[in-house]
Amino acid sequence: MLPAYGRKMIIRYPGQPLQCNRCYDTGHLKKKCEAKENTEWSVYVKLVLRELKVEEKLLGDWMKMF
Repeated sequence: MLPAYGRKMIIRYPGQPLQCNRCYDTGHLKKKCEAKENTEWSVYVKLVLRELKVEEKLLGDWMKMF
């Protein structure tokens, strides 16, 4: 899942790793997640934006959240 155009976008491609909808980690799905609490979407977005090192002007509405 990626933040794009102010929404949560699900991206699918052949060979992609599993991604959990609860903790947003890879390698498992929500039904097998051992996390006790859901990770906030905004926490995941901050992590993704930091890792991708995208220019702020390209992020649009997502930068308003932070």
